[in-house]
Amino acid sequence: MKIFFVTFLTIVLMQKRERLHALVWVVVISMGYFGATNGLETILTGGKYIVWGPPGTFIADNNQLAMAMIMTLPLIRYLQLSSDVRLIKLSMTGLMILTVFSILGSQSRGAFLGLIAVTAMLILKSRNRGRLALLTICLLGVAAAFVPDHWVNRMETLENVEEDKSAMGRIRAWTFNFRLAVENPVFGGGFNAYQDRDLFLRLVPEAPRNANAHSIYFEVLGEHSFIGLALFLSLGIACWKHLNRIRKITRDDANLRWAYDLASMVQVSLIGYFSAGAFLNLAFFDYYYTLLSVAVVLFEIIAPKQTLARTDVPLIFHPVEARVRG
Repeated sequence: MKIFFVTFLTIVLMQKRERLHALVWVVVISMGYFGATNGLETILTGGKYIVWGPPGTFIADNNQLAMAMIMTLPLIRYLQLSSDVRLIKLSMTGLMILTVFSILGSQSRGAFLGLIAVTAMLILKSRNRGRLALLTICLLGVAAAFVPDHWVNRMETLENVEEDKSAMGRIRAWTFNFRLAVENPVFGGGFNAYQDRDLFLRLVPEAPRNANAHSIYFEVLGEHSFIGLALFLSLGIACWKHLNRIRKITRDDANLRWAYDLASMVQVSLIGYFSAGAFLNLAFFDYYYTLLSVAVVLFEIIAPKQTLARTDVPLIFHPVEARVRG
């Protein structure tokens, strides 16, 4: 409930461009701190140690931290695009590079797949695709030169699911949540149903122990069944279409270029969440719902401008008013 309360509060309070821009800055500075410090540590140690988030938070685990970093990358890019100050542009470029190393330093395979998806989308949505693609290739070359063998070996397990105990654990967890949804097709098993060890082992007898869903999709499916999953996916799809509408409205308006860029980058953040989230357990991550609120507020900001643009036409095109004057 706290997450939804803060989401609605954000929508109510952030009704101006300056406030929305400030919100993005707060998110980038907050998450960028971990991206910069952990990225620098990863570079200095050659990726020897796994990076972790602050204890007692949503992002304490290395996987969750990496997912948050993935979602932040596009917002850093937005700040870079929206600024005319060279120092800020260079700072955002450096922060993006350090954040990428922070993601690699997490040694999270789900986050690695999410990073690939986000990088591809950033290139596709970039105004200078060639330059960004070249920078990406150079960055990958540098990363490949310093990552340790155990990092490479861990990523290679993505190809050998049956030989990887962690991957098999995920499959068992997904099986549990699917069977739980079938058993409770309306309301699901409720929050944290996996913690019931007897229930878990009854539905998945071959499992050595109970484990969480390791997927936002199976997490929602098991806890809230098929109806809950449909609502969860509908929320994301509706937000995506909303952002597409914003991009269509603002594409050819130089004064609203900032809104076009922000809508585009929020879409990339959503790609990061939904791709990395396929293997990570953060269905109720408040960061995701903050992005949804940004999409809502962004449309509320530009909608009045579009209304004025449509009504700002000569009197001849307003026949009712013309008749009154006549």
